Amino acid sequence: WVMNINLHGVINSTRAFLPHLQKRPEAALINVSSIFGMITVPNQSVYHVAKFAVRGFTECLAKELKNTNVQVHCVHPGHIGTNIVTNARMNVREDTVSPMQEMMGKLIGIGTTQEEMADFFRNNGMHPSRASNIILNGVLKNKKRIFVGADAKMMDLSQRLFPMHYDKIFPLFTMPLTLLRNKKPLSY
Repeated sequence: WVMNINLHGVINSTRAFLPHLQKRPEAALINVSSIFGMITVPNQSVYHVAKFAVRGFTECLAKELKNTNVQVHCVHPGHIGTNIVTNARMNVREDTVSPMQEMMGKLIGIGTTQEEMADFFRNNGMHPSRASNIILNGVLKNKKRIFVGADAKMMDLSQRLFPMHYDKIFPLFTMPLTLLRNKKPLSY
């Protein structure tokens, strides 16, 4: 189901709408990948496959449509305040949380239960209206890759500068951003 929603949904939507976009004098096709289409974290392999594939599909499509009226953009959002965890098909069991995940969950304020994570993701990310303005500005500037949020930009930069070690480095960049957004005091 992850591939059906995150990849095949993008491909099928593109197939459905591209002929209509090509009939317009100007048009923009905007596909949403994720920052996880640029970097990887453990235990999310199928999601990463889908988001990397969306990126590859979109970049290939941009080359194929280069000399047409259709601009093609790939969006890589970071943490947007949505109900993604609430609506996700996931089962977070307390007995599967590692000591490191528990420590990081408490330190950053994400939590370790699905309910705690849902609250964090809903209440601490960039507001969706701000994200949509960033995407619109990226389209108006004809950016092929649109990174939404300082966390997404920093994660992309860390993987470009340190391709073999970004997974050890990007928490140093993103944790302060998350802590600044976190409205709850840290508890140790």
